[in-house]
Amino acid sequence: VAQNVLRQQMISPDESNIGTCLSGLKMLESMDGKSLASTEAVDVVADVLSAHAFSNGTPGDDDDVEDAEDAARKLEAVKVGVNVMSIASCGEASVAQELIAKGTLNKVLTYSLDNEAVLSDAASAYNTLNLLANVSGAEGLDKQKASACIVEAMMLNPTDVEIMEKGGNILSAYITKSDLSAKLQESSNLVLQINSGEMTKKTIAQTARAMAAVATMSSATGIMDENNTASASVLLESTSKVLASSTIRGAEYTEALTSSVQLMNRLARANVDLSQSECQKALLVEALNDTSTNESLKSSAIGCIGTMSTMGGAQGVATVAAMGGLEVITNAVLSKDNSGTTSKVAKESLQQITESATANVESVAQSSLLKIVEA
Repeated sequence: VAQNVLRQQMISPDESNIGTCLSGLKMLESMDGKSLASTEAVDVVADVLSAHAFSNGTPGDDDDVEDAEDAARKLEAVKVGVNVMSIASCGEASVAQELIAKGTLNKVLTYSLDNEAVLSDAASAYNTLNLLANVSGAEGLDKQKASACIVEAMMLNPTDVEIMEKGGNILSAYITKSDLSAKLQESSNLVLQINSGEMTKKTIAQTARAMAAVATMSSATGIMDENNTASASVLLESTSKVLASSTIRGAEYTEALTSSVQLMNRLARANVDLSQSECQKALLVEALNDTSTNESLKSSAIGCIGTMSTMGGAQGVATVAAMGGLEVITNAVLSKDNSGTTSKVAKESLQQITESATANVESVAQSSLLKIVEA
């Protein structure tokens, strides 16, 4: 009923119909994947979005409030439409190719990149990632826009475990090692330029954005080869110097610090010894002692010291202990204020530290062993 009404009466550039179209789309959203794939529902969704959300109609000049409400309905229509397409593409593989052949999916990607509200909404971001996971092998998809959407979704939802895991798993299907290499070079040039000039909130925000993109892209499976790891290490050192010399604090600084620590975590997993840089260690200590509610920063820092403890035998454990890592882990495990993710990461890091200390028990300082036992 919903698709017939949409097909026959509502597909029109007449802006007044977008509200009713949205109701129809929500009815389709309740259908299962096979039902959607076996009917013309996906075609209807594509036509509705093309007629309303993707049209270039000129808004009215006499009612700004109505225009704002209309824009909100268009945004909601795209969110619902993406979910319908995601459900349908799970039910039938050929749906993906049809969406690409009609140009609908590439238009959705363009709209999402132009309208941050699509991917900043966790549910919509996850549905977009799910849709891209279903169509990753289809021909005709704009993979550059697809990878940009994945990175954007992860950057805008850094504390959402499901989005970060989903994005990281499918990112390797859309970006290559050369893509990361190019982004590393671009970000390094930007940070070097910032380092040689005046520090402002704007430049810190630019640093945060550059580091967030690199940290996100580096989460793709198998992308951190020897060259990218070396380039990322150089970028991290340059960024650490920018942040260490900055007197500016606030949201921009915290975002830059969070992304830097996330990249540290990636590098530590790639067997890069972060303890060789005093600047990076200082930033990591700052992140460990952060008292804000930024769980992404805290969990990334704790995860990083867990990995660091496995490097260099007893020295790795000593480095973590000297940074205050054992006390932070103890507090994270016991605290009721931390998220489940932070507590889980803390327990995993403690396990790594314990195994490393046990393997090198004769060389680990007794004070460190006592702290591990206490933790």
